[in-house]
Amino acid sequence: MARKHSKFSDLLSKLEGNQEGAAALANARQQIADTYYKDAPTSLKTLRLKAGLSQQALAKAVNTSQPHIANIENGKQNMMLETAALLSKALNVSLDQLFAVWESSRKQA
Repeated sequence: MARKHSKFSDLLSKLEGNQEGAAALANARQQIADTYYKDAPTSLKTLRLKAGLSQQALAKAVNTSQPHIANIENGKQNMMLETAALLSKALNVSLDQLFAVWESSRKQA
């Protein structure tokens, strides 16, 4: 990591800030999902990774905060219908699939 970045989050922000860096990070997230989560039960996290999104990017797409996305992923937060609709669009899944995955994560929490 370059010395001019005092935090990993600063480096990620810089990479996400340009088209080439953002594309590389999205590709890396997709590879992580395909490599490390391919045999795992589908979760909101794997759906997000397969979409190539960080929690921060998903939060921005649905007009909420990163901690809210983390709580939804962990099954600790209920979703409003509007949030669910925006999540399904951002993750490119149906509402039925989103709710099935979310309900599964709530049972595991």
